[in-house]
Amino acid sequence: MSDYFFYTENIQAMYGGFTGDFKKINLKAFLRVEHTHSKGNSNFLQKEFVRDYTNFFPSLDIEYHASDLHTWIVSYQTNIINE
Repeated sequence: MSDYFFYTENIQAMYGGFTGDFKKINLKAFLRVEHTHSKGNSNFLQKEFVRDYTNFFPSLDIEYHASDLHTWIVSYQTNIINE
C-alpha cells in the first residue's frame, strides 16, 4: 500500500516591539504572531486535511541598574523548535 500526499502551506507573520528607558530600568518587549493555513490531500484515502492555527512568540527583557557596578537582568522568550 502506498499513498501520495499533496500538501500546501501558507504562513503569514507579523512582528512588533517596544523599547523604553525609565530611570534605572530598561525595557524591551517584542511579539511575533504567525498564522498558518495548511491543506493536504491523501490520494489513497481520498480525504482532505485542513489545519488553521495561530501562534504567539513573546519576548521580554528587563534590566535594572541598581548602581554603576550592579545590573540585574530578567529575560523571557519563546521560540519555535523544529525537530
